[in-house]
Amino acid sequence: MSMIHHAQASRAAPSEEHHYALGIGFGAYSIPDYPGAEHINQVVSPIPFFQYEGPRLNIANGRLSSFLFNSERLVIDISADGTPPVKSTNNRARDGMPDLDPVVEFGPALEYQLWAFKESLVRLDIPLRYGISTDLRRANGIGWISNPRVKYHFQYNHWRFRAGMGPIFASKAHNNYYYGVENTLSNPLRDAFNGHSGYSGFLYSLGLQKKQGRFKYDAYFRLIDLQESKRQKSPLVDQKRSFLAGAAITWVILDK
Repeated sequence: MSMIHHAQASRAAPSEEHHYALGIGFGAYSIPDYPGAEHINQVVSPIPFFQYEGPRLNIANGRLSSFLFNSERLVIDISADGTPPVKSTNNRARDGMPDLDPVVEFGPALEYQLWAFKESLVRLDIPLRYGISTDLRRANGIGWISNPRVKYHFQYNHWRFRAGMGPIFASKAHNNYYYGVENTLSNPLRDAFNGHSGYSGFLYSLGLQKKQGRFKYDAYFRLIDLQESKRQKSPLVDQKRSFLAGAAITWVILDK
């Protein structure tokens, strides 16, 4: 359910030199209101591009990374994710319920390199993000979420491929923001539901990136499986699996 977080396809080792790049791009995304929702949002938006590589810090593809102990095996990141606003009039299951504000999630992530061979890498990524819903006039915390994943990266010439898989865990408050139904909002077609913390689904992801001259092309696909999760019994879940997809093209204006 992300338009923000794109994991890096490969990570450079710490360097004594400084390198940065600036650009602008456009992306198209197909995103459900939340995992399990029937209504799909089709979004086209501009994307600012900024990349920096330095002796102790990297900023690339939406993540801020700090190298520890002069080693590229263990990295601390800032992880970010988010969801678009939800109009309940467009969502059959939420008809008559309040709209949901857009959500921004951010927090630390620990990434450890498990295996490397030539152009292939396998990493363990453990993020922990806190969600904040906001309409730009007020902001409210909605709790914690984590999706530890094993990620595989492969690079061939200008092509980069990535794949990942792992469970999703969320706090009670986080699950109830999307899936809770208060007694006053229940009806004959929508039972009241009070969610719980714990296992909240399983995430599979695929991504592809190509750089050609001043242009960068990205595509990604995600599947979230809600079966056996704390979310699946909510009356706001229309389907047990959710698909997310996106593509973007970026023009790198400055590369120094």
